[in-house]
Order: sequence, then structure tokens, then C-alpha cells
Amino acid sequence: MKRGQHTGACTRELLKNDLVIQRLAKKLVLDAFRNPLEDIHAGMWPSSKAGDYSDVKVVSPYGEIPWVRLSRISQEEDEKAEHPDS
Repeated sequence: MKRGQHTGACTRELLKNDLVIQRLAKKLVLDAFRNPLEDIHAGMWPSSKAGDYSDVKVVSPYGEIPWVRLSRISQEEDEKAEHPDS
């Protein structure tokens, strides 16, 4: 048997196991989606007396932005999420 053929055979056997496939899928989702989003969700979240956030605004040096019109992810965060290794 050539070098690497044994590894390939083991991998094929592992991928026939439903539990292994389920765990690999879960790991992929956690690494690719959930973990990178943790930083985005790390900040504070406003409260709303109205319940629909129509009474919440963000004050910036350029004026007030109603919460319902506010982008929740900056361009920098979006680019970082798309290209995490750069």
C-alpha cells in the first residue's frame, strides 16, 4: 500500500459513520458561523419602552439615527467576517 492510501481508507470508513458526520457538521457550523459572530454580539443592546424600537436612536457627530434604520454591522466587521484570515 502506498503512503497516503491507508489514510484515505480510514477517512472513507469514518465518513460512513453517521455520528462522525453529525459531529463534523456541528463543528463546521460552529467554526464558520457561530464563533465569528460572537464578537458582533458582544456589545450592549438597547431597551425600548415602545417595544418596537421606534423610540430608540443612536447619536453620532453627524446627527441622530433611528434604531430601525441603523445598520447593525459595520463595513469593517462585514469585511472581516468575509475574510477572517486577512
